[in-house]
Amino acid sequence: MDTTKIIVKELDIKGEISHLWSSWRNAIHLVAQGKVNLKPLVSHVFPLKDWKKFFDLAATSADALRVALTPG
Repeated sequence: MDTTKIIVKELDIKGEISHLWSSWRNAIHLVAQGKVNLKPLVSHVFPLKDWKKFFDLAATSADALRVALTPG
C-alpha cells in the first residue's frame, strides 16, 4: 500500500475488525456440540441455479434475514 497520499494529505484512516478467529473457532465448537441451532438464522434457501432470485430477494426484501445458496 502506497502511504504517500495518506501522509501528504494528512488523512486519518480508521479500521475495525468484526470478529476474531477465536470467536469463529468457539462458534464452530458450539454448533458441533449441538448447543446452537442455526436453522432460525437462515430465512431462505435457494439452489444455485436460482442465483438471480437469491440476489434479488437478499437485496430488496426486509424478510430476508440470511439467504443461502445450495449446490443442488
